Amino acid sequence: MSQKSVQLAYQIRRHALEMTNRGGTSHIGSIMSMADLVAVLYADVLHYDPQNPKMPERDRVLLSKGH
Repeated sequence: MSQKSVQLAYQIRRHALEMTNRGGTSHIGSIMSMADLVAVLYADVLHYDPQNPKMPERDRVLLSKGH
């Protein structure tokens, strides 16, 4: 993992804890187990531009953390 993806994974986990605490319920294990994968994809792998979400050549990802 790059330093950028490590930092992003930390931010994802922190945000997840804050949001699930506010919501009062969660499947926190699912969130925590996906943080590294999502962070590496968005920090190191995917071709996308948050400022241009309709960019035709952007990568697209579908994830399902089913039960």
